Amino acid sequence: MKEELYVCTLAECGTVREAAKKLFITAPALSTYIKSLEKSLGVPLFYRLNQGFKPTPMGQKYIERSQKILAIDQAFQEELVRYKNKNKSEISIGMYRLCGYDLKGPLSVSLKEQLPDFTFQIHTNPGLEQNRLLFEGALDYILVTSPIPLSDKHEHIVDDTLVLACPATWRMPREARLTNTVSLEDIPKAKILLPAEWQSIYQFIKRYFQDNHQSIETPTTLNNMEIAVQCVAAGIGCCFTLQSYVSAFSQIPGIRYYRLKNLDFKIPWYLQYQNEVLNRTQLDILVRCLKEGIETKMKAF
Repeated sequence: MKEELYVCTLAECGTVREAAKKLFITAPALSTYIKSLEKSLGVPLFYRLNQGFKPTPMGQKYIERSQKILAIDQAFQEELVRYKNKNKSEISIGMYRLCGYDLKGPLSVSLKEQLPDFTFQIHTNPGLEQNRLLFEGALDYILVTSPIPLSDKHEHIVDDTLVLACPATWRMPREARLTNTVSLEDIPKAKILLPAEWQSIYQFIKRYFQDNHQSIETPTTLNNMEIAVQCVAAGIGCCFTLQSYVSAFSQIPGIRYYRLKNLDFKIPWYLQYQNEVLNRTQLDILVRCLKEGIETKMKAF
């Protein structure tokens, strides 16, 4: 249902950039697709305005028709997933790669002991990819960080926090060395290596800057946290990471991790799902195993 989905998403978002992000495609690809569709139909579906895209009268009719088609298809897909999951014994869980780095093994052992009637397949994926795989039914559960639950069906696992990774060679203020805590004033802004905006951690870093009335502008952006940490180890700059990720970087020398001053929020981990594959008792066991695993990782800080 690509044609209907693309048009409805563009109408909902109002801009090609936001719609493309939601559809997991590039903005030029979406723009080209819409132009090609309008050409084949022989009518414009959208007005191009300075503030974005607005449906034409014929475009609105097309959207109403598409919404009905998508609703029918969604109902069928949900029924198909329920049918496939009936008496299902293999459960698929998606999580970020850095989360699964040293959680995957212990979690598999715990689940095998406590839920022996199920086989758990743990997959590591980028954040946006996880959401898509869950929506398509390829994953039963995804473990994600988000300021708010991404769906009605979710379980809060545990709260994480931001920390700052700095080169061990940096001369930090005396108070920072003594307390292992820094503020934004303690570090050169030009040396901060920021993640890409689509990475889940970015929204929390942005909030921290805003809460402290600081600009987030910086010339260096890296879309891979492991590369960012390697740059820190090389003395190039500093980067933000999660407390639970510190254990994944334990083999990289030359880094010192600091807590952050004036950090007034936590980073919640959620287990998201669409269909109730596990019953309440089984789901509680999965949640407990995940909580224990992430808490163990956080203790490495």
